Amino acid sequence: MNDNLDKLLIDKIFEKLPSDVNPVDYLMEVLHISRKSVYRRKKGELPFSFEEIVVLSKELEFSIDELIAKGNENQAIFTHKTDTLFDPKETFISILNKYHDFYKKAAQSKSFEGVFTMNRILFMHALNTTHLFKFFYYMWVHQGYNIPLNFRYSEMDFPPEILALSKKVWEYVRNVGNTTIIMDELIFKNIFDEIAYYYQRELLTTEEYIRLKDELLAYIKRLEVIVSLGTNECGSNYAIYLSTLNIESNSCYYKIDDDIESSFWVFGISPIYTNNNFVFTSHKKWIDSLKKYATLISQSNELLQSKFFNEQYNYIVEASANLLNGNDSERK
Repeated sequence: MNDNLDKLLIDKIFEKLPSDVNPVDYLMEVLHISRKSVYRRKKGELPFSFEEIVVLSKELEFSIDELIAKGNENQAIFTHKTDTLFDPKETFISILNKYHDFYKKAAQSKSFEGVFTMNRILFMHALNTTHLFKFFYYMWVHQGYNIPLNFRYSEMDFPPEILALSKKVWEYVRNVGNTTIIMDELIFKNIFDEIAYYYQRELLTTEEYIRLKDELLAYIKRLEVIVSLGTNECGSNYAIYLSTLNIESNSCYYKIDDDIESSFWVFGISPIYTNNNFVFTSHKKWIDSLKKYATLISQSNELLQSKFFNEQYNYIVEASANLLNGNDSERK
């Protein structure tokens, strides 16, 4: 391995290790080498072996490809939390733990900036709900695992460990400030249509459907308060825009102190993400350009605020009433 890759590896080790862990002691323990050998590697006198790099990549959860692509604008390494366990409960807990660590770091950072584009509710923004959060889990299991197509919501085992962990994650999510959200005008229609789809397939009972519909309406009411005040109940600041252009998918760029990340939700609840600076800069430029075609509605534009939220609320109430009446007629 050349000197540049050695340096990149050293930088990656310092980046990944917690501040309270001594890098020299850590490398001695994990690689089973002497203190003198560690210092020789740090000084560039002795290169890391391939086997040592593999061990460190597994222990510190970074990709070897990530080191190779570092500094090359023509290559960007993306990470995705894949299911190697083939167990929905353990995989979902693993995903939640990733969010927990990320938002804990964000909440405890000196500076944070997060800018979202959203065409539907993100599941981590529904962690403080009961039925909607369970429905996200149900859809994820239904779409991603080999289960019968007629697997009903009522048949799903919702592990208490997931609910308990979701509450811990939410405590950090709601305390992260300086968040910007650019919303698609159909953001609530999209999730409501998904609920209606499962109800029409008789995978949701009428009672379950009504609970989800009511909780979605309550979610909209809470968001309306945040938009009006520009802050949530914890005092975290939100700048919320309404886009006049369609937003094709959920995405976000983060900046936590000096660390950057671009995330793209293309596989449901778990995004693909990268720390590549070129991707981050391009992504940020694209998101910032969306503001030209969006209107700030938090703490401003009361007329547009009222119009937007009334339309969302009325659409769901009317569409739900029509759907319930139509289903009652069919079942009779």
